[in-house]
Amino acid sequence: MRKLLKSALSLGVCLMLIFGCFMFSANAAANTSIAFSTSSPKVGDKVTVTIRANAPEGMVAFEAYVTYDASVLQFVSGSAEAAGTGKVRIVESPSNTTTASYSITFKTLKAGSSTIAVSSPQYVGSSLTKVPLSGCSAKLTVKSATTTPSSKPQSSSTPSSTTKSNNANLSALSIGVGALDPAFSGNTTTYSVIVENSVAAINITATPAHNKASVSGAGEKQLQVGDNKFLINVTAQDGTTKKTYTLNVRRATVEESINLNPNLVIINGEMHHINSDLSGVSIPAGFTVDKATYNGAEVDVLKSESGEYTLFMITRDQGPYTDYFVYKEHRDEFVLLNYITVNDTMYIFADLPENYTIPEGYYETATTLGNGTVKAFCSSKAALSDFYIIYCYANGEEGFYRLDTLDTSIQRAPDFSLSESDNSTAAGKTFNPIVIFKNFNMTEKIMCCTIGGLIILNLILVIILAVKSRKLKKMRYRDPLSDEDMLDIFNTASFPTPEVTVEQALDGDNPPQE
Repeated sequence: MRKLLKSALSLGVCLMLIFGCFMFSANAAANTSIAFSTSSPKVGDKVTVTIRANAPEGMVAFEAYVTYDASVLQFVSGSAEAAGTGKVRIVESPSNTTTASYSITFKTLKAGSSTIAVSSPQYVGSSLTKVPLSGCSAKLTVKSATTTPSSKPQSSSTPSSTTKSNNANLSALSIGVGALDPAFSGNTTTYSVIVENSVAAINITATPAHNKASVSGAGEKQLQVGDNKFLINVTAQDGTTKKTYTLNVRRATVEESINLNPNLVIINGEMHHINSDLSGVSIPAGFTVDKATYNGAEVDVLKSESGEYTLFMITRDQGPYTDYFVYKEHRDEFVLLNYITVNDTMYIFADLPENYTIPEGYYETATTLGNGTVKAFCSSKAALSDFYIIYCYANGEEGFYRLDTLDTSIQRAPDFSLSESDNSTAAGKTFNPIVIFKNFNMTEKIMCCTIGGLIILNLILVIILAVKSRKLKKMRYRDPLSDEDMLDIFNTASFPTPEVTVEQALDGDNPPQE
């Protein structure tokens, strides 16, 4: 009994350890974490916060927001951009790695504590779909700066005199995005910076060189398209010494933004960036990494073995999302590629030939697949209504494939083909109602017959009404004869007079002879 109890306890412990390890691995596989460069910073120190992202698959894009107490910490630099007061945004493109680290440097402003939290973290994997990660938070406590006592104690007979500082310089100035021109210096008071059109607001941070000096004019500022001017005023501790720093910020137009960044493109009125480096990206079958030049810059593209498709990987700024686009050179625009991915194979929906005849037993329809609407062919048999025949480019060649809409599986359909129309004109396909009617399903055929019967019935009713209307018009406009006219006709008419004797007239049995 005792041995049995020990065995049961050992088995239970093993199961708990295995389950605990599994849970730890599952949680660690899709989460974020925070680490500080120092656990006890003082006022005026710089602290580096490291954000680490862990994913169960390779990441090609990562986004997260980091919030903090702006009264305790001041954003200085790092792998982030200002996104408002007390908030920065991380948008990076990891090289298809399962872990990625991003460092953000803050300067401590005053004693106190600030909770640093990672919110809304998400990544885009090799499947090009957004996957959320679990957020995290940690508290950072800033201590007061301590002064080192003088090695020589002051004589009690000598009164201490306090002289207020006249230092009205800044030790740091930034807006979170863009680079100041010229580079910052406490003695330089005028700066310029250009930001892209997508930047609608900036967060001006200005740090005084003396901690007793006061600063006004910093904080979050909205930007209008074009030139914006901001004044940052510094007043020294003595209250009389003042200095003004001028910050000229130009928010570029869409056209100027494209000139600022050769990899920037405008698609449907929104900012997108071309991913210039595809190293580490999962390459679909039938494609290889190649080089292409756009807007004077060389970028990586995916090129099909047939040479028919050249795919750009582009990330949308607002979102973000990453997907494949095709560049239409004659229109100078990027078009979102319409495709689906099944079992790591890319199926690109290709154009059908212009003139074709649908095989008997099938009808043409349209359905939403991938990133748009696709022409498809369905069987008239009810048992096959869940299958679509689609025309795709896959594995280096084009052909027909049968898509099972229930379990999202796809396979080649060599038994299906479109024959070229025999009756074609210069304008295109000849209208052949018999062929079209044969390709209808049963419901469409019933509807056509019903509509045809109604049209014939309406034609018959129109003919009957037209005939009756004509007769009524004739009767309405006929001129009837008056009594006087009838009398004139009777008087003027000549009738033959029979030759009858008196005896014959009196004898009713003998009829008159003509």
